[in-house]
Amino acid sequence: MNENRIPPQIYVLWVFQSLSLFGSSVMFFAMNVWLTQVLYPHPEQGDALARAITLAALVFILPHIVLGPWAGVLADRFNRGRIMLVCDLLSGLLATVVAAGMFTGVLNLPQYLLLGGLMGCVGAVHGMAYFTVPPLLAGASVLARISGLFRSTWSMANLLAPMFAAALISVQEAHQAEAAQTLSWAILLDAITFLLAGLVMLFVKVPDASAHNTLQKEPLLQSLKPAWTYILSQKFLLQLFTLVSLVGLLYAPVVVTYPLVARHQVQGFDYSFSYATLNVLLALGGMLGGFLTFLGKEQTHWFRSIVLPMIGVGVGFLITGSSTQLWGVGAGVLLSALMVPIYGSHYYALWQKAVPQDMQGRVFGLLRVTGQAIHPAGIALAGVLTQTFSIQGLMLGSGGLILMLIVLGLPALWKSNQTLRKQLS
Repeated sequence: MNENRIPPQIYVLWVFQSLSLFGSSVMFFAMNVWLTQVLYPHPEQGDALARAITLAALVFILPHIVLGPWAGVLADRFNRGRIMLVCDLLSGLLATVVAAGMFTGVLNLPQYLLLGGLMGCVGAVHGMAYFTVPPLLAGASVLARISGLFRSTWSMANLLAPMFAAALISVQEAHQAEAAQTLSWAILLDAITFLLAGLVMLFVKVPDASAHNTLQKEPLLQSLKPAWTYILSQKFLLQLFTLVSLVGLLYAPVVVTYPLVARHQVQGFDYSFSYATLNVLLALGGMLGGFLTFLGKEQTHWFRSIVLPMIGVGVGFLITGSSTQLWGVGAGVLLSALMVPIYGSHYYALWQKAVPQDMQGRVFGLLRVTGQAIHPAGIALAGVLTQTFSIQGLMLGSGGLILMLIVLGLPALWKSNQTLRKQLS
């Protein structure tokens, strides 16, 4: 295997898993439209609609938080390619059931929450297997580039999926078709992309990392103990994990408040145009950051590849908070969004290089509990902060806190880095 070359299997995975991600993004958008236009269309149903949207989000998010460590055990215990195959096919089946129920008009909220919860559970297991496949197929020197390629897809799907779903709804309105029947085709699209992604895994040969461990004979809880021990022994990586998590916790509530930035901070344009522009810049920044990481040369030093981009996030927030003009606010949003996939890709690649391959599922399963919990925690934190501070004050304060955390954390990181360098050499 050429250590400096991304193997063709990675590109095959990326193309078909990207299609599946796009299909899922279309589905989530369509489901929100179904809730607002079909299930709770009347103004007096606003409270019920808010509860339904919250519950629908939770049934997809909570399994990733709760099941993360156990999904990691499965990724270490069985062949990760086969796990992806089974999960993709199961997700396609569940999406087909949702589409059929919506088309026939029999789907109700409890049924959707049940099916959505099952899809969340399957997605948690699939995500952990997918995340730990690249180190089995590619050399350590290209892992950050692969991560950047994968991350660009998330932003691309967030940008394109609502446009596609909105176009589908426009077609429905033009032909005066039933909303539920039209939206069911968007769900069916998701099912088809899952099916394609699963069938491709029949032809992608993923090495079996589980061949070198004895997890088959261990209870699930006991299987996690070596992963805990490993994480706690990695002083530098644990310090870096703490810093990245804190930056993520500050980033999440700021991004959630962009609608308020468009409404109360930006001057000279109406709300719809301002919010749409900030949304496009947010997605565009994430997409460009991922592609720049993929196309660029792998940065091997943690300060240049991780810390400097995190500083860029803080500076982006300061720019956003210091302007009332759309071009200034937009520049800050673009800069901060651009930096996130750059430092995120190199950060995860650093862990992937350090963690033994037959332990990566469990280690990342434990670590990603924090990562998955940051977004809902950020939403809750945003509600508190926006009642206490002005929008510009929140932006400036978050940017300043990020820079302060980096300055305070750097001495400890420099000191403990020598241990990791010896381990990787």
